[in-house]
Amino acid sequence: MSHTPLLALERVGKRFGPLQALDDVSIELYAGRALALVGESGSGKTTCARVLMLQHQPSAGRVLFRGRDVATLDGKGELLAYRRAVQMVFQDPFGSLNPVHTIFHHIARPLSLHAGMADRKALRARVMELLAAVELDPEATAPKYPHQLSGGQRQRVNIARTLAVGAEVVLADEPTSMLDVSIRLGVLNLLEKMKRERGMAFLYITHDIATARYVAEEIAVMYAGRIVEWGDTGAVIDSPQHPYTQLLLSAVPDPERPFDGEASQLQAELVAQARDAARTPGGVRQIAGNHFVRAA
Repeated sequence: MSHTPLLALERVGKRFGPLQALDDVSIELYAGRALALVGESGSGKTTCARVLMLQHQPSAGRVLFRGRDVATLDGKGELLAYRRAVQMVFQDPFGSLNPVHTIFHHIARPLSLHAGMADRKALRARVMELLAAVELDPEATAPKYPHQLSGGQRQRVNIARTLAVGAEVVLADEPTSMLDVSIRLGVLNLLEKMKRERGMAFLYITHDIATARYVAEEIAVMYAGRIVEWGDTGAVIDSPQHPYTQLLLSAVPDPERPFDGEASQLQAELVAQARDAARTPGGVRQIAGNHFVRAA
């Protein structure tokens, strides 16, 4: 693994008026690896992604691409190159494709705009290749409209669009949360395949800590705009230290752990402890190797 991350947030803060949405957030994304950013709705996960996409300017800290502060990107060309390299797969596969255009158009347009492909024969061949790469039937899928595809198929089309522009980093914001349970695994397997075969870096944003172990090598747990625990996925999940991480894991369904009054009381105590820790954030403590927690 390269010692230089492809993309990073360095002590980033973001305010919206009186609201501190992000507070001293640092994350690093490496080629061929995935970082799972885990937390409840409103914790700041999507705000992190939007800062990385340059949709929000940080109030403090820096966004670094290959070690360079993106605030120093010079001119339209460098900004376009960054936007090609850093792509987002959105949560809603039903609203992210234009209903009046065919799937062929959705893939061909970025190839024409960003790759400069003008030859129709070459363009069609490349569209077919990309649809096959995301495990869709090219001939059957290309002429269809978005409403003719399932949610899982639409999400695969969105992933193909990131490939069309040559993305190096993909920010996947809850990419399976709106899909049927039966097809979620297929999309997660596709992301894993892209990471492994194409060396892409992934930020996998989710509220489901259970899927993080399947997708990501590292995990960062976010609560109230701060990263409260982070490190190797196995270490964090097997030995959670922060009360909020413990709370997330306690909420994962387990058929061998009956839900009773004692479990409910434990969760209530963890909620109180997490809130107390958020009010009085302390320093960082190393647990072991690549496993850290923000102490209260």
